[in-house]
Amino acid sequence: MPQGTSKDISQDENENQDRITKNTVEKEKAASHNTKTQSEKPFDLEAEIGKLKIAIPLSELAKHDIYKQQIKKSL
Repeated sequence: MPQGTSKDISQDENENQDRITKNTVEKEKAASHNTKTQSEKPFDLEAEIGKLKIAIPLSELAKHDIYKQQIKKSL
């Protein structure tokens, strides 16, 4: 089997190193993405609406039977 020249061997080593570097970068990106998706919580619209501070006059709420009953219970 003919031996490759040192230039061919050097080129092969460079190509292998490039592949290893690319694989390492891809693995690090994947690990970073997995960490982000695990630590992020899904968006909860109801919880976000609950954080809003909106002033509503009690008289406006009392116009609706559902709220009127709750107001009476709390008073």
